Amino acid sequence: MGWMKLSCFVGAGILSALGIIGSLAYLGEGDPDAGWMLIFWVVIAALAGWLYFRERRRGSLELGGKFRRREGELYFNFGVHKDKSLMQVSSQEPQYLEHLMDSESDPEIRYLLRR
Repeated sequence: MGWMKLSCFVGAGILSALGIIGSLAYLGEGDPDAGWMLIFWVVIAALAGWLYFRERRRGSLELGGKFRRREGELYFNFGVHKDKSLMQVSSQEPQYLEHLMDSESDPEIRYLLRR
């Protein structure tokens, strides 16, 4: 999962937790609307958790959509080696990975290809 999506899910979880804590405080003071606020924040937290795990289950895209994680391994999601594993391409055609390292501007992808 990309860092952007992960940070959105974490942010939604943190906001939901703060909302739940705030709602419980208002509920303790006898605010009649606090019950609805509590339900709202619990639903938001559940939705964020559901979206996060749904995304992880379906083999979420990694590194800007260029790779897909499947069965614990990274697979190309572009080019002539689409749907081939990174290990398979590195053993059969290492010069392709060298070409990618030279042409790729994303430091995360260059780091991944060097390993």
